[in-house]
Amino acid sequence: MGFLGLLSFRRSATAVASFDPAQDDELQVLDALQAHVADRLAALSSSAAPQPPLLSLAFLSKLLDAVLSSDEAFREVLGIGPVAAALSRPPADRLAGDLLDRTVKTLDILNAVSLTLASLRGSHRAALTAASCLLAPQLHRAHFGRARRAISRLFPDAAKVAAPSPTYRTGAARALSFSVSRNWSSGRHVHAMAAHLAPPPQSPSAASPGAGCGLGLALYTMSSVLVFSMWALVAAVPCQDRASAVTNPPVAPPKQVQWAAPMSALQERIADEWRKRDKKGSSSGSAATSGLLAEMQAVERAALELSRLLEEVAEEEEEEELVMGVSEERAHNVVKRAEALAAACRALEEGLAPLERQVRAVFHRVVASRGEVQIPSMAAEEGQWVLMATGRSPTNIAVIKYWGKRDEALILPINDSISVTLDPDHLSATTTVAVSPSFPSDRMWLNGKEISLSGGRFQSCLREIRKRAQDVDDENKGIRIKKEDWEKLHVHIVSYNNFPTAAGLASSAAGFACLVFTLGKLMNVKEDYGELSSIARQGSGSACRSIYGGFVKWCMGKSNDGSDSIAVQLADEAHWNDLVIIIAVVSSKQKETSSTSGMRDSVETSPLLQYRAQTIVPNRVLKMEEAIKSHNFESFARLTCADSNQFHAVCLDTSPPIFYMNDTSHRIISLVEKWNHSEGTPQIAYTFDAGPNAVLIAPNRKNAALLLQKLLYYFPPQDNDLSSYMVGDKSILSDAGLKSIEDVEALPAPAEMKIPSHKFKGDVSYFICSRLGAGPKVVTDESLSLIDPVTGLPKGV
Repeated sequence: MGFLGLLSFRRSATAVASFDPAQDDELQVLDALQAHVADRLAALSSSAAPQPPLLSLAFLSKLLDAVLSSDEAFREVLGIGPVAAALSRPPADRLAGDLLDRTVKTLDILNAVSLTLASLRGSHRAALTAASCLLAPQLHRAHFGRARRAISRLFPDAAKVAAPSPTYRTGAARALSFSVSRNWSSGRHVHAMAAHLAPPPQSPSAASPGAGCGLGLALYTMSSVLVFSMWALVAAVPCQDRASAVTNPPVAPPKQVQWAAPMSALQERIADEWRKRDKKGSSSGSAATSGLLAEMQAVERAALELSRLLEEVAEEEEEEELVMGVSEERAHNVVKRAEALAAACRALEEGLAPLERQVRAVFHRVVASRGEVQIPSMAAEEGQWVLMATGRSPTNIAVIKYWGKRDEALILPINDSISVTLDPDHLSATTTVAVSPSFPSDRMWLNGKEISLSGGRFQSCLREIRKRAQDVDDENKGIRIKKEDWEKLHVHIVSYNNFPTAAGLASSAAGFACLVFTLGKLMNVKEDYGELSSIARQGSGSACRSIYGGFVKWCMGKSNDGSDSIAVQLADEAHWNDLVIIIAVVSSKQKETSSTSGMRDSVETSPLLQYRAQTIVPNRVLKMEEAIKSHNFESFARLTCADSNQFHAVCLDTSPPIFYMNDTSHRIISLVEKWNHSEGTPQIAYTFDAGPNAVLIAPNRKNAALLLQKLLYYFPPQDNDLSSYMVGDKSILSDAGLKSIEDVEALPAPAEMKIPSHKFKGDVSYFICSRLGAGPKVVTDESLSLIDPVTGLPKGV
């Protein structure tokens, strides 16, 4: 149990007192802790060996490593005999309690840092794209255009000013990292962490200066290390309100403490460095870079210089009407600048991954300790309570695809889309949300694994639901929560998908729809599904469609704030209940290229996507709405297949091309196309989202049964367990006359196949049979909740 593990003591029972200074072993352990902290801090600024620059990724990684190492040394202090007795005497209430409060602020800062580092990856990707384009063997105008578009993501203000001109000025643009800084306010957390941070009183019987306060000094030491390290992160990573926090070092240790000198020296150096950057940034009139990571500064500086050079090239193109190339001298200068940007990108990447690991390590150490803590709270006088809600939400499959955003932050699409909602009894996400005054922070577990809630999309959903929370009065449990108190309360979220995650089956759609729906129920949010769909959209675009059952249209909207980009139900699940959906799960593995990343690349590089969104999709949406309204399966199937094929054509038109489907996917398409062609009219519709798994839609049970026979002929199961090969509505096996593996082996070759093809045993992992389903619903059976109502943790933890 380290200094974070100490939080497992009850605050009300904790007391910190002096060790007996006559005991040499106690003083030796205490001195060892002080010496260790002093050595680790001194090593961060030692001149004996080359050191990374202050406020750089490498520096922060070493700093967080020192935090974890100091925690190990503190365990030695807690492991000696007199600690138990020392914990029964004052001044425990203040010292241990203050440490507990500081760890809560630590989680907030680490969340902010984690989000920012994730955002910097987007900046890194944009800069690397620009550099790679301009390092092509032969430069052409297209390379310059793509590089300019990539750089515009680093300097979004410039892009807005420039639109729709192909050239733009970045001289007065703020960097993307400035936009990141506006999303978080961690400076106030540093102020709160540093408040009342004072050394414990000296014992009059101390054998040596600084030793008499015993365990109190140890607690003060670790509190100081925690406050200092979080202050350094706030100084280095963009966050709002950091100026007032960074300019004043937060820790003022007494001079006789061994680690006082190295910590004070580091604080002054960091504060001076920040002031220097702040002054430089404010006087430059360009990108605001004060207080940013050194590596990101280098990337933005190199990108700005390259951007200015590209502007000059663009102006020459306009004046001289150049079509294919640029002068050799100009190309040489561009390549030189691009190489500098590529080198800065490599430095950023080399430091980013280690720091992300260290942030996660410290975060999980704090989270693990907080899981054991028992703290008094706003409910102490009334008794502990946990209020829960459980919901279940379906997934949906788009028949007119959503691919590409016009606003990355708000997740606003470039075209309308239409989907079918599947039966939640077969494919769904189940989420339990609990709230309690004893929860020190927001936490989430997905499919049995705890994940960080630092991602901007999770935070957006939580923030928007909390804004709309209303009073809650649970008479049965005697719990009353005023709407203004929801901001003070933390939630635990446990979610489980009964189908593969990140494999192209819209697991994120079901997950975020269920999260928003269940949070809304817990916090008594007004039943406005249009508003809930808008919030769900900010988690995952397609999630807004899972707020409804049946057939759903996601309107792209025109408003810049996204207020009109909502989902609307075209028809409920009973409107066309003859439809049967069979999904061939070709792979349950996570796809190589995420939808978010793929969309971004397509928007930047695919001319076909722009033509599709502007010309093809509007007319296709109108035809699909009419087909749904009139139950016209022939039109529905042709539109569905065509849109799926065009979506994957866009992926191939993207640079570099994206391959979501595989050979098995192509074989399934061939099977369906040959059958449809042989009948002269569509018997089955197929569609593939961003993954290799086939979604096949039949107009009725008869066609679905025939389809299953054909699928099992070509893709028989690897083993002899036919029942486990079909998930969901297993009765479709009976409709197809299949009761055993022998029935599968006896299937004749499909009539449309003149020459029997090779069988691909095991190429399909399993099949799912489903139908149209309803939207989210509350699970009232408390035995089905995923959270233990006593502990507030996932059941079984």
